[in-house]
Amino acid sequence: MSSQTRREFLRNAAVGAVGWGVGASGLSGAEDLGQPARAGKLEERNVLPGMRYHRLGRTNMAVSALSAGVTKAPVLLAALEKGVNFVHTASGYNNVPDVAQVAAKHRDRMFIAIKVGPVEEYLAALRVDYVDVLFLSRMGPEDARDSRGRHRENFERMKQQGKVRFFGLTIHHDDLVGTTRAAVESDTWDIIMPQYQPQLRAQLDPILAKARQKGIGVLAMKTLVNVPRGATDQEQAIIRTAMASGHLDSVIISLPSFEAMNRYVEAATTPLKAQDDALLRMAIAGMKGRQCGSCGRCSACPQGVQIAEILRCKDYYAGQMGDMTFAQAAYRELAESQRATNCADCGRCEGVCPEGLPIRRMLQQARTLLA
Repeated sequence: MSSQTRREFLRNAAVGAVGWGVGASGLSGAEDLGQPARAGKLEERNVLPGMRYHRLGRTNMAVSALSAGVTKAPVLLAALEKGVNFVHTASGYNNVPDVAQVAAKHRDRMFIAIKVGPVEEYLAALRVDYVDVLFLSRMGPEDARDSRGRHRENFERMKQQGKVRFFGLTIHHDDLVGTTRAAVESDTWDIIMPQYQPQLRAQLDPILAKARQKGIGVLAMKTLVNVPRGATDQEQAIIRTAMASGHLDSVIISLPSFEAMNRYVEAATTPLKAQDDALLRMAIAGMKGRQCGSCGRCSACPQGVQIAEILRCKDYYAGQMGDMTFAQAAYRELAESQRATNCADCGRCEGVCPEGLPIRRMLQQARTLLA
């Protein structure tokens, strides 16, 4: 059972959250990063010296600049001691029991987000009464726009039941830019979590600026996609420049080890360095022509194959992260019609790929590796 029950949560929400004041972060007020002023006091959890915290859009949650993605209990507990207070988990991450283990004693120090699935099953597995954020996933522009409001209606029912507090969208679609734009244009989402890859920032930043104006919280994921293993200077430069963009509330990253966690925390909490822009350009140049940049050009595959997501499973999850179990689980989340086995070998994707990638061969490799 969680250390903060649903009844306690509802009571605390009624009387208001603790004010920000001059917190342990040294800030004299909420870092709204250019957002218009928001009503309500910030809700603080696990605010510790050395970490930076930002208001997550209209939610009023004060979230740490670094958030935890896929990780295990010992590393997550160590991250809490560094001031991290937001964790995202899902059944495919294979770490729900780890989050439950930490939440058993530290629920009041954590904001917990889950990915779409039977909410009651998540609550039972996590041994909590509610989660802070429910993220939907696997949507293209039309569903992200949600013009009929069906997603929001379902969420509001769960919110009234005290099971979920806020509603978000993780953006994985091949048409990443178009889906992000559609989500921001919608009034459906409290929070969005797009992939914020270095080579796509120029296209995403104007859209994320509009998200801030509308009070939509922005978490960035997959910021280190395609960065070579061991390129720690590039990793830190990418994280620092991402947070310095002014468009993000937090960078959410898998924490595979204590060493990686410490490195990412340092990057998320230190100011820009003179060499960061050069390191960012170096990273982008190194990615060109090697791996998918999720530009969306191939999203019009006549067979409906989710090319960018398949290549992400192969190159990022299995290759860069070295997590074959997670890569295979993410691949199996795709419908059979969207998998590499449905490729008709027509070559249209290669004709529009700006990187000139041998996509058909890469899909064959993914099929062998992940099936």
